[in-house]
Amino acid sequence: MVVDYTKWDNIDLSDDDTETLPKMIDKKSFEKFQKNKRTDRDNEEATERTNLAEQIAELKDKLEQLGSAGAKTELGQKYLAEQRECEQKLYKLEKYRHWNVDNMCKTAEQRTIINSYPAEEEAEKNLDDEAYMEQYADFCEKYQKEADEFLEVIGKQPLAISELWLSQRLHLISNHGQTYMMLDCLEKEMNGKHKEMKISARQHTLVLQILELAKTIKAPVAGALQIIFERFREEEKGNDALQMFDDEVKRFIERTKARAITKKKEMDAQKKEKDGRESSDDEDEAVQMRAEDPAVQKVLDEMPKSMLKAFMKQDTQALHVAVASLPGNEGKYWMRRCEEVGLWNAGEGEEPPYRQD
Repeated sequence: MVVDYTKWDNIDLSDDDTETLPKMIDKKSFEKFQKNKRTDRDNEEATERTNLAEQIAELKDKLEQLGSAGAKTELGQKYLAEQRECEQKLYKLEKYRHWNVDNMCKTAEQRTIINSYPAEEEAEKNLDDEAYMEQYADFCEKYQKEADEFLEVIGKQPLAISELWLSQRLHLISNHGQTYMMLDCLEKEMNGKHKEMKISARQHTLVLQILELAKTIKAPVAGALQIIFERFREEEKGNDALQMFDDEVKRFIERTKARAITKKKEMDAQKKEKDGRESSDDEDEAVQMRAEDPAVQKVLDEMPKSMLKAFMKQDTQALHVAVASLPGNEGKYWMRRCEEVGLWNAGEGEEPPYRQD
């Protein structure tokens, strides 16, 4: 694979600042001046990138409001042209970004994060299910907010924004990260949020492909991230990587839709099984009640089902309703039988669940 090294042409070396500096000018003062100048330029470029990203998101919203047919109108074509112009400016800003010691070098802590994927994969081989789930829970606690922002906010913007965003949050490019995003897609589809699911599906597929490439070439995820997006940018030169990525996103969407249907069926089956177990538990409880005393058993066997259910749940209100619904003096008859065997013992001042004659 041919690596594009042109980005390194824009590196500012601090030694160049004073290499040809006349002796009458203070070296340290000039270095400080140049550093401040570079910082101001970096801040201006960062602000411009943010503004362009916001403009792109706004134009995309306007195009969506016009609908599929409206995009072909004169106004829709205007929005589309403006969007492409902003995306081109954003791409050039990143491609020809000025690099220096302040914005291209980080601490050793970030270097550890960059090289984390191979170590993480090796460590996970020795984890049991409980330990793995504990690690996943820790990931969700620490990075859920960032993962949601990546799926729901960054996902609505051009892919180039995802590259910039992920390069500063490499901890999301992990097995736990892609698992969280996959489950997010499934949950949204099951809740009928199909449009939101498609956005999350693109972001999940991107993270998954970076992980798979890093594993295949045994490289840090930062390197795999760069390679993936270099392929995307070479599409104009005949590279179909972006089209292949879009096709994979569509396949993942179809798999998610199919899995959501299956998952709903599984949940319905589990609910029926649970209801069946609860019903069986109620019956077992009734059997246990009857087994303790033959006299009680006889009353429980013969009493109306509505009364039996109220007794098992110890629901006085339901018992009143059940007795009141019985014809004639039948309710009075059954309550007297319950009193005789000790199933009912009204407290002081408590009305029995039938009308006195």
